Amino acid sequence: MVNTLSLDPFTRDLWGEFDAYARAQLSALAYDPCYKPKFYPAPDLQSNNLGAATPGVPAANTPGAYVEYGLGITPGALIVGTFLFSTAPVSFLVQFTDLSLDHQIFDQPVPAWFLANAKGDFPNLWDTPYPVVGSGRFRFECWNQLDSPQIIQVVFAVLEPCDPQ
Repeated sequence: MVNTLSLDPFTRDLWGEFDAYARAQLSALAYDPCYKPKFYPAPDLQSNNLGAATPGVPAANTPGAYVEYGLGITPGALIVGTFLFSTAPVSFLVQFTDLSLDHQIFDQPVPAWFLANAKGDFPNLWDTPYPVVGSGRFRFECWNQLDSPQIIQVVFAVLEPCDPQ
C-alpha cells in the first residue's frame, strides 16, 4: 500500500533504518476513516522558555532549570510520534507521564534529541502507537542542561478518533 509515509523522500525501506519498521506499524492507520491527525504542543508558548527568569522569581539560568506542563489528549487517540523544536543546541531532558495510569513513558528522563528526527520536517515515529486511555491527562517535564535559557517545544503527533463519514 502506498501512503504519505512511504512517499517521504527521507524515509525509505533501507537495511537498518528504524523508520521503515515504524512506518509498517502505522501504515494501516494512514487511511483509516476513524482517525484524523492532530498535533499537541508541550509546553505552551507562555512556558516554553526553559531557564528564563519569571517575575518575582530569580533567574534559573543554571543546569537543571525545570518546566512542568499539563497536557490533555483526547481519550481514544493514539500517539504516533514527536517533533522537536528548540533553540540550538538541543540540551534538555524530557519525561512524559500518563497520569491516568500513573505510568512514565520513559524509565528515566531522556535527552531531548531522542525525540527528534534528523531526516527533515518529519516526526520521530514511535515503534508502536501509544493509546490514550482514561482521562487523557499527561504531565510533560523538562530539565535544562545548559548554562543559558532555551526556547523549547515538543509536538506530539497524534491520531485522534473521529466520526467516519
